[in-house]
Amino acid sequence: MTSGSKAYCHYKAAEDSELVERMRKTGTIFIGQTNIPELALMGITEPSLYGPSRNPWNLNYTPGGSSGGSAAAVASGMVPIAGANDGGGSIRIPAAFTGLFGLKPTRGRTPVGKKEGRHWQGAAVDHVLTRSVRDSALMLDWIKGYERGAAFHAGPFEANYCEAVKEPFTQPLKIAFSTISPIGTEVDPECREAVYKAVTCLESLGHIVEEKNAPVDGKKIANSFMTLYFGEVAASLKDMEALLGRKIKIGDVEPSTYILGLLGKAITAEGFVLSIREWDKAANQMEAFHDTYDFYITPTTAYPPSKIGELDMNSFENYLIHIVGTFHLQKAVKKLGIIDQMVENNLKRTPLPNWLI
Repeated sequence: MTSGSKAYCHYKAAEDSELVERMRKTGTIFIGQTNIPELALMGITEPSLYGPSRNPWNLNYTPGGSSGGSAAAVASGMVPIAGANDGGGSIRIPAAFTGLFGLKPTRGRTPVGKKEGRHWQGAAVDHVLTRSVRDSALMLDWIKGYERGAAFHAGPFEANYCEAVKEPFTQPLKIAFSTISPIGTEVDPECREAVYKAVTCLESLGHIVEEKNAPVDGKKIANSFMTLYFGEVAASLKDMEALLGRKIKIGDVEPSTYILGLLGKAITAEGFVLSIREWDKAANQMEAFHDTYDFYITPTTAYPPSKIGELDMNSFENYLIHIVGTFHLQKAVKKLGIIDQMVENNLKRTPLPNWLI
């Protein structure tokens, strides 16, 4: 169970997770592990440990991430279904890039254990990638339900998802849509066009469609997400140290992972708590929004899939990481705004999944 990291290249899990146990009970046959970016941190799947996963539709492009190996396996026909999880788009991005169906269930609907009450403060949710809505609904029927010790519990759904997806709508849905990036960055015309085609189809089916932005501050949510992101990476590296029995050095993990961990160490407890509060505020705003609208449609990403290697760090970024890592200058670099610029450069491709969490 390497998690895409050479630090875990000899690690074997001691037991199945609750999710896998529930899957095994259905008769699901497991054939292996698929590739992910190191510690599932990126929206592309190009770890140095195994090399890149490639998009079956065009091998020069990424299948997305972090569940990119799963997406490649399903889209290529290797398997009909593959496990996936999503904290900031890691189910939805690969699904969009490879033509699959990817559902991120509400937190508390699927299990997170054993011995864990939450993943990424509830943002990370486990489910699957499939070629059909039917297969996703069937697996959700099998794995949903109460889990002892979980921090979040979704309201009980006693009906059958497989049957529910067959039910026709008894009245038109009211649907909002937007093609605007919530952090004010560009959205590629091809991604906007995909939304317009979808809403035109929905209108032709008799549904009520209205262009409207969500009533939240996208930049505040993005900043709070990145605060939590940095903190979670720092905690993951602390877990890695406990497993290895020594301190993590700059060469133990990929440079980007190392710098994210250092940034996490620079976060205050106050900052972390304020970020959680921002999420809760946005959740209340979106719940009120959905009192009016049944669905909210946006582009999954702001750009089409990148080419393999296109998003590799440049020489300046690598040099900066080396200097910061060697001299532990993360606080100084953060104050200069260099990290903020790097964060925006990365978030601009996927600004929507990161706040629709």
